[in-house]
Amino acid sequence: MAMAVFRPVLVFLSLLHCTESVSAPHEFVKEGGKITLSCNNVRERQRKCSGTTWIFNSAKRTESTEELITHGQVGSRVTEMSNRLKVTENCGLEIQNVQSQDAGLFHCQQYDTSVQPQRLVPDAPVYLSVVSVTKTNNKENVQLRCNVSSILSDVETKWLLNGQDVNDLTLTTTDRRDATTVTVPKSYFYYKDVNLFKCEVSHGVNKKIFSLRSNKPEEAQTTASPQNKSTYGGWLWAVVVVVAAVLLTVVALVTWRRLRVKSEDTGNDPPVEPEEGVSYATVSYKRNNQRNEVRPSEEAMIYSSVRNTTVEDPAQLYATVKK
Repeated sequence: MAMAVFRPVLVFLSLLHCTESVSAPHEFVKEGGKITLSCNNVRERQRKCSGTTWIFNSAKRTESTEELITHGQVGSRVTEMSNRLKVTENCGLEIQNVQSQDAGLFHCQQYDTSVQPQRLVPDAPVYLSVVSVTKTNNKENVQLRCNVSSILSDVETKWLLNGQDVNDLTLTTTDRRDATTVTVPKSYFYYKDVNLFKCEVSHGVNKKIFSLRSNKPEEAQTTASPQNKSTYGGWLWAVVVVVAAVLLTVVALVTWRRLRVKSEDTGNDPPVEPEEGVSYATVSYKRNNQRNEVRPSEEAMIYSSVRNTTVEDPAQLYATVKK
């Protein structure tokens, strides 16, 4: 009988979540931290937020609705959550020492209290998901668990190491709907630096990163996947190798060409090493074509005398004459 009564309420809440989750703000907070939910439809000129009421639908008890703040004051019904609530100056809702049971859907409602309290529409919904990051030391490994309490079913979690998804590394992960656990063995390089592991929680484009130490989340940055990085690195090395090979080829060609031109300009034949024990002398003469200096019947000769006191046999001395 009770389920028959609550079934329409559950259907209504499910439809409400489907329509509101598209545009409603979604906040992530780490368990034990502090969060302030903004009232996006707050009316100005309220005296101590007397026209503001906050109601709460718990993620664990979706069939119940609780009025946390009534006309700017903590609700008359004292609950475990009451002593952790505070209304801010702009009528937002501050929750201190957040617990997993605080996850759910919050509505900020505005009332006109000038004559008689009259509810104004529309409400301003805000989703709150609570993240828990824990570490368990075992004999052979360390297990890191990232758990999310949320009224939404499409919140995703994954572990990162230096910004890289651990699913792309040689680590074992266990995924559930609301939690992800990564096992770090003692033989792993980062076993003693498990604080470098971080949990990324996302809902659509809304992403936050949580660590073991800090309660304050970090903004997630979009990075290329490891596969794309590896491909990019491979292409980069290939380009570097090709460019280096071309440069070396060009340098070699330029050096060879310079040496060849220099050799042609000098016109010197490569020196010939003399045979052991034999001395050579080269005698050259130049013909003078001017008739007034040399008679036709005579040839100008250039004589060269060679003296070598180290050679005992004169037959080993040679002279070459070039005309």
